Amino acid sequence: MPEPAQPRDPGLVDVPKPVEPEPLSLDRLPDPSRGEVDATRSSPTRLVWRQPDGSFAAELTDAPKWFQAEDGDWSEIDVSLQPVKERPGWFATTAGEWSARFGPITPDGGGVEVVEPGGELIAWRPAERPKEIQPEVAKDGLSVTYREAWPGVDLVYRLSTVGVREEMVIAAPEFVRDFSLDVDRPIVRDLDAERVADSLEGAPEARKAVDRFKFEGLDSVHLGAPIVADGKGAEPLEAPVVSRVERFGSLSRWVVGVDAKWAASQPSDAYPLVLDPDLTIGPLEAS
Repeated sequence: MPEPAQPRDPGLVDVPKPVEPEPLSLDRLPDPSRGEVDATRSSPTRLVWRQPDGSFAAELTDAPKWFQAEDGDWSEIDVSLQPVKERPGWFATTAGEWSARFGPITPDGGGVEVVEPGGELIAWRPAERPKEIQPEVAKDGLSVTYREAWPGVDLVYRLSTVGVREEMVIAAPEFVRDFSLDVDRPIVRDLDAERVADSLEGAPEARKAVDRFKFEGLDSVHLGAPIVADGKGAEPLEAPVVSRVERFGSLSRWVVGVDAKWAASQPSDAYPLVLDPDLTIGPLEAS
């Protein structure tokens, strides 16, 4: 017969053998592309996915990083410019809720096209087009330059996941002027944007007073008060600026600029001056 089991001393406790954690490996860090993405919990700044054990993980960002495609899947935004096969000389952003395209500026048209998040097309170009100007795309694909769009002034576009930044880079005081852009849509006053500007604390009163505009029928693209900075990229200068719109039926001419007397008073090392018309794609927030 087997020996009867000995009664266990209630004072004894099993101590589990310590297990050393596996060393951290960068090859095994969580990857947002793995696992099933939860489309309902994800957003442009938050990607949520299911892990193998059934729990959920998330990656959060300060700026938009993902967009939801027409099929409902969330993908990473890619605003780098690639050649457009069907349109020689044109370049377009790769993937996102909105897209931008840049082509040659010619006496007959061309220029910049933006398809906003709702699918509407907006196109514009310098009003004065005496010659053809080719877009020069940077090596990283995140900016494009039109050299001498106006005498002594380069027109530059910088791309990020939050939109397109437009800059007039002015080489010297004698080239300061008002810059006119022909737009293929009617532009109207943006009263909501003006109310947001009035609510901002610390903003110069002169900047608050500048008219804001938007494209008629669209709330996803805003034309704010122009911003002026020096060539060192320092804080915006408190410069008197110009922003106005002239209507021609279904077309508009958007005019932006900086006061010539003010520009002439700036030291030579402030140049090139950078005039940013403050083009915004997406919702406005008071911050």
